[in-house]
Amino acid sequence: MATSDADKAGPWGHQNCDAPPRTVESMLQFINNEIKPDVALWGGDSIPHNLDTISFDSNLDTLLKATELVKDNIKDAKLYATVGNHDTYPQDYWVG
Repeated sequence: MATSDADKAGPWGHQNCDAPPRTVESMLQFINNEIKPDVALWGGDSIPHNLDTISFDSNLDTLLKATELVKDNIKDAKLYATVGNHDTYPQDYWVG
């Protein structure tokens, strides 16, 4: 929770917060249109870090939205994705 106006996230986010969708979309568009990669690696950890309010359903919804965002904005690159430790529910849970 921000304790001052200077610490509040603006429309593009804040360094101490998860990036809002508009920032991620802008980044992906820049990558696609300016960098024009042949290959893109998606390293996971797409789920927000608000551990007290996440659920299996909210994680699934976020991953579906993130996948659409990446798919809609990275057009010509071969995309390789992996699951991050925050993409599971409960977070940081690995079987093995």
